[in-house]
Amino acid sequence: MKRAKILALSLFCIAMLNVANACHQSTVTYLGVTENANGTVTYDLQICIGFEDTWGFQLTFNTANIVGVTPNCLLSASSGLNACATVSGNVVEFGNMDNTGAAAWLPGGNGTVCYNISVTLDAPASSVDMYGAEWNFGPCSSSAPLPSCLPSAADYTVYIQPNDCGPNNADLIFDGVTVVDGVPEGLGQQVYNICGCATNFSVSAPVTGNGAFACAAGVVSYSIYNSSGTLLASGGGGSTTTYGPHNVSCVPLNSEFIQFEGNKKNSIIELNWSIFEDKEDVLYLLERSLDLTNWHALEFVKSSNSIGVTSNYNYLDKSPSQGTNYYRITVINPDGIGAIHNPIAVHFDNKKAKVVKRVNLLGQEIGADERGYIIEIYDDNSAKKIYRP
Repeated sequence: MKRAKILALSLFCIAMLNVANACHQSTVTYLGVTENANGTVTYDLQICIGFEDTWGFQLTFNTANIVGVTPNCLLSASSGLNACATVSGNVVEFGNMDNTGAAAWLPGGNGTVCYNISVTLDAPASSVDMYGAEWNFGPCSSSAPLPSCLPSAADYTVYIQPNDCGPNNADLIFDGVTVVDGVPEGLGQQVYNICGCATNFSVSAPVTGNGAFACAAGVVSYSIYNSSGTLLASGGGGSTTTYGPHNVSCVPLNSEFIQFEGNKKNSIIELNWSIFEDKEDVLYLLERSLDLTNWHALEFVKSSNSIGVTSNYNYLDKSPSQGTNYYRITVINPDGIGAIHNPIAVHFDNKKAKVVKRVNLLGQEIGADERGYIIEIYDDNSAKKIYRP
């Protein structure tokens, strides 16, 4: 009889353990992000929760405080109850997740319900944690990473080929802050994808020594490209300890602009931009400069008058100058000047560069038939990232 009781108790504990481990399958999924004109950031999320006597849940964002939530209440089709939002700092709670004294918002049963919500923060965050509680079964949690690059932030690809001056002889510096601390020698050209918005770059290669043998400073080569493949800065090969700084245009988009980029194509430069249109009869003034001081008009482009949607535009500059060409767009509303987009830089070289080497994103040399993301390095010391399906 005693053995039977022990066996029954053991089976009960195993059953309880299995139920507890099931939790209520809470998940949080990142869907998208919007940068608002007032400097706030809105993240779109999907929240999914199982039906197991759940009274609510909470979301915690790192590094930022919540200034708004939409929708403010989430309706349960099974109970007819709302779980409404309460905000405190970087935490928002929907319902009362640990209140077991009232009717459950999502009463026990089978299935999972999902809600799409938008949370506005006073600054960007890099992660969100979800926490919930079930009656008798304790906490359930989930988390999701948030994008490190927002739409208005530049995304740079940096190539550095160090010399043989020691194990870590080159640093990459953005706006005076070291973002790559030591590039190892002997591994060929290294590739770094950097998220951020900087206005100047420099590369430092201090003198190093190995016993009685000292090695002069200098890197073999370096080049910095933005997300559209435009060369922003390059150099190397000298005997100085620091190359740069190179002053470049950081391109945060105005809230109306979704995209503005330029690319060299054979003997022309192709410009593309996308903009959310909220007015009729708008003109876009496209200008070019060689020094960021003197500008001349290239074209007036009439808007598509597609109110409330994003429209795409294209212009071909058939006579770019050798070197760096800067472009900007001014929005001219019927009632006056609107947004002016910060300049973008497009490097133009009419010489036909030849591919001398191909590497993968780890800097390893590959063959001409390799698929996926590939870095092509040319005989003019430039490089381009491409994708082969």
